[in-house]
Amino acid sequence: MNIDAKFAYENKLFLHLHKLVLLTDSGYGGVEQSFIKSLFVNECPNYQLIELSHSLQSYDIVDAYFYLKMVHNSFPALTVFLILVGDTTSNVADFVAVSMDEKIFIAPNNGLLPLFLNNNQPNCYSLSTNVSLKDLFNKINFLNPSLEPNWPLLPNPEYKIIERTQYVDDAIIAPIIGIDNFGSCYLEIDKKDFFDFMGTQKYTIRLRRDEVIYKILPDRKHISPGDTGAYFHENKSFLVITMMQSNLAKLFGLIRGKKIIITKI
Repeated sequence: MNIDAKFAYENKLFLHLHKLVLLTDSGYGGVEQSFIKSLFVNECPNYQLIELSHSLQSYDIVDAYFYLKMVHNSFPALTVFLILVGDTTSNVADFVAVSMDEKIFIAPNNGLLPLFLNNNQPNCYSLSTNVSLKDLFNKINFLNPSLEPNWPLLPNPEYKIIERTQYVDDAIIAPIIGIDNFGSCYLEIDKKDFFDFMGTQKYTIRLRRDEVIYKILPDRKHISPGDTGAYFHENKSFLVITMMQSNLAKLFGLIRGKKIIITKI
């Protein structure tokens, strides 16, 4: 087999590997990240590793929820997501898994997956207690993403309750669920739910007493430099409030959890 044929063959095999999407709070370039990669190489030869991010806030499952909610629909069926939040590399942990939309999600039993699933109720599986990261990668390697995991059911996974978007009377009250590196703020508001609630009525999005947005634009490019504006993210699950060429969150003192009120007028 010549070099070109060998490359084509190996590339074909690589493209047909199942995808393992990794999301962690280990940080970039550190020992923890290197340790995770070395375990993957040794224990998971049947998977292609996609490193989504290692920059989650430490121990912060709400940050992990925001990332996961933002991107999970962009990946094809049969993808496995592994979300490592907390001290999971140096200690054994209790891991749980759920199968949804022909994808499998695996995370420590810390409340993340029930939070992510919201009102959906798929089966929650236990990978048994006190699993090392090496053993976890080994279990994933022999996992068939097209089938429900052959693991014991977990009847009572840990739950975490956070403030969610509320639709009350003539207003939507939405806490900021995430802030990106450019200071844009994300509200967990579904596009269809928003327009079903508002109907044909006008509305205001109040950021502070002297800063009000009166219209949601089709996308970011319709916002002029220096202006604030709002648009729905392309995944249609988040309303994004931003300021072109400036950091909105820093300028207005906005932090995650602050409630933004959208009122019918």
